[in-house]
Amino acid sequence: MTRKLTIAGAFLLMVGLLATFGNADDVPTTTAPTPPQIQVSQTGSPIILAEKESRAAAEVVVEETTSVLTVTTPDTAAELLLPESVGSDSALTEVVPEEPMLFTPPTELEVGTSTDTPDIFVPAEASTTDAFPVSSGTDIEAPQTNAPVVAPDSEGLEFQVFSNEGRILSAPATDDVVPTFDGEEATVNGGIQKINVQAPAVTVSSQGPTVVRVGETGEYVITATNNGTAIAEDLFLVTHIPEWVEIASLTSDLGEVDQLPTTDGVQLQWTVGSLQSGKTASWRIKLAPEKNRPFSMDIKWTIQPQTIVNQVDVTQPELQLSIDGPEVMTYGDTEIVVVRVSNTGNGDAEDVVLKISPGIERGQSIGLLPVGASKVVELELTAEQPGSMPIQAAVSVSGVEHDKKSLDIQIRRPELAVTVDGPAKKFAGNPVTYRIEIANTGDTTAKDVVVSAVLPPEAKYTDGNDKLQTGHRNLSWKIGSVAPASTRAFEFSCVLMQDGQNQLSVRVEAAAAESRTGQFRTAVTGVADLKLIVNDPPGPKMLDELAVYEIKIVNRGTKVATNIDVVGQFGYGVEPVKTEGRRAELLPGQAVFNPIDSLGPGEEIVLKVYAQASKAGRHKFRAVVKSSDPETALVQEEMTWFHSAEQSSGDGPVILTADGAGQ
Repeated sequence: MTRKLTIAGAFLLMVGLLATFGNADDVPTTTAPTPPQIQVSQTGSPIILAEKESRAAAEVVVEETTSVLTVTTPDTAAELLLPESVGSDSALTEVVPEEPMLFTPPTELEVGTSTDTPDIFVPAEASTTDAFPVSSGTDIEAPQTNAPVVAPDSEGLEFQVFSNEGRILSAPATDDVVPTFDGEEATVNGGIQKINVQAPAVTVSSQGPTVVRVGETGEYVITATNNGTAIAEDLFLVTHIPEWVEIASLTSDLGEVDQLPTTDGVQLQWTVGSLQSGKTASWRIKLAPEKNRPFSMDIKWTIQPQTIVNQVDVTQPELQLSIDGPEVMTYGDTEIVVVRVSNTGNGDAEDVVLKISPGIERGQSIGLLPVGASKVVELELTAEQPGSMPIQAAVSVSGVEHDKKSLDIQIRRPELAVTVDGPAKKFAGNPVTYRIEIANTGDTTAKDVVVSAVLPPEAKYTDGNDKLQTGHRNLSWKIGSVAPASTRAFEFSCVLMQDGQNQLSVRVEAAAAESRTGQFRTAVTGVADLKLIVNDPPGPKMLDELAVYEIKIVNRGTKVATNIDVVGQFGYGVEPVKTEGRRAELLPGQAVFNPIDSLGPGEEIVLKVYAQASKAGRHKFRAVVKSSDPETALVQEEMTWFHSAEQSSGDGPVILTADGAGQ
């Protein structure tokens, strides 16, 4: 039996079904009539067809079929026959209007005819749990024996397969061939470059159920595949979910996912980043609607755009000068100044000439200076004059000046000044302290400063331990460095021994500085200072034993003492026998030495008197020294005990009377 159905009838049927599903919440689930069910006798599991986002113009192509799918409604026993494509060229493209209008579907629609193949009937079955069981886990009637498989045209559609338990089965593999693209290819032929750039071949697909019950969860899988040879950079996908749809789960196997709240829902973002060639990334979203309202999940995605860069090289020589040398030099130093000519451009420089003043005023020919090459000229400069010394350099190419540089070198020099201070008058033999100050009035540090001093004749230097060192008139001190506008000072002591004017001469020297000298004069007054020292014999003496008395005269002054008289006197009972050190006249009870003409500073003379006692007892000895220059009178007495063998230890003391007799 042949039945015919117009394209408009099939289109109206699909629109009515979609409108009825959109208002499923308004129909009570306990009293509503059982909606139509579609059962396919292949695997026992229903197939849900999900429409892609692209909505093309409505077009239905009906070709000769060999099998028929019958849809029966509960009110009428009408049959809906869908053609099954025999070949791969047939296609069914369906468009759902943005605002479908409700209508009463016809009781029976004729889709196609077939006389060779029996029809496949999908009988209606009552349901008490869901008015629209598009995909459920209820039992399905056994398929007819040898029933043909209905394979709807999948072009423009995405679909999922559910098991009897409600699990999502893997989608059937497709044999679609995805074209590949090469990356950037550049060729140069005869100075002309050609660049080809292909963008990454990225395929983004969305897979998920078309109908989800209120309160239940539907999973949507968005996959991005890079089928090209270039890396897809900055791959980014975004979609919007209404506020009355709960996001139960949000995961991805590559990149990061974010949720950004909006005024009417949530914006979901998937930042994949870089997707390598041949790789696939998945984004799984589980949604649970809370209201009976249809919604659309629009997915937008972008990648980094590709660019074509045509590199055009322009050549030009660029010469640069540099002068490397000290900015400051010290007077007398020698430094090396380096002048460097560099070609920093991208073209060779020809006929290059370098001029340096002072040094190469007429110019030095360098010739060809290739790209990136440098020419170095070294100058040896000696600082011979304080002040500023300019160094100027210029470079030209083919007579045209390209660059010039200058360097000002400051020549600095230390300037020293020395000041000596001390007492203007001093007695001879007394310590004198001098202060020496060294000042640097120049503009640089004076290094290796040495101070030398020459003491007056016969002066004696006093070291840090107050010890006099004779024979050291020339002294020197190393004081290191003296900074500009600073002063170094130190003191030292010496003893001036010569009468009259004693002059101290000081000289200071330093590296790169002129030497400076300074003097100071001290008027010295000399004084003769005689000292008398008497050493009597130790211990008691026997009457028949000689006693030796030592008379020492020392001139501790700085002037010669003249006309010195020395006399040794004994008490009664002791007489001098002989003398040593100088001729003397022996008189009863005394020895008178011949006068000493002079005794210089620091000199001494020792005189000895030998005496013998004739009476036991304690006898006194007196030494007298007199001088007219300086006027001096010195007296010193000592006592000696003379005894005999019979004398006891109880003898009383010896008393000298006015006439010198002992009692």
